[in-house]
Amino acid sequence: MNTPDQRDGHVDWAGIHARIEQSVASAAEALHPSPARACAIMEERARLLARVPEVATAAGQTLELVCIALADERYAVGLSFAQEVVRFREPTIVPGMPAHLVGLVNFRGELLPVVDLRPLLGLPTPSATDQTRVIVLGSQRAELGLLADRAFAVGRVRASELFEPSGREHRGIRGVTADGLVVLDGATLLADDRFFFGRDGEGGAG
Repeated sequence: MNTPDQRDGHVDWAGIHARIEQSVASAAEALHPSPARACAIMEERARLLARVPEVATAAGQTLELVCIALADERYAVGLSFAQEVVRFREPTIVPGMPAHLVGLVNFRGELLPVVDLRPLLGLPTPSATDQTRVIVLGSQRAELGLLADRAFAVGRVRASELFEPSGREHRGIRGVTADGLVVLDGATLLADDRFFFGRDGEGGAG
């Protein structure tokens, strides 16, 4: 059965793009809200984004991206892996977990691990603010939460325009654009045992 965003086998990327643009614009507007609008804007920013169906992207095609900030650097992850963007809330801490694992949050009745890439990338890790977001990643369902200092834009880039990363942790990075946007590899992040509790792997808990 087709969803409202998927009719006759075609994904309504325009509708998805518009909803995410609206959510990100609401977050940007909330940086300087009037007193009368502050509470309403906070609620608007917290509105969950519609799930984005996974669509395979060939090397020559255009990548649809959710752009985020990690410290003072710009990163992005493909819309095909970004199921929702939600407001950050304090997680349940698991004893002995490495610095890049923030903890577990209850996401619609499921325990979702939240990962902070900043320690792995050698970036500073300031405290959470009202702009902090969690990008919920998954192929068919919610699997992993990616901590972001903020979500600020939706963009596009041709896969062929990505350059190999240099001077940084390469694992989980698909490439870098000419203007310095680091594009993360959603599939690699979801397959990385370091980010999941109870899996055998480097840095994983359990």
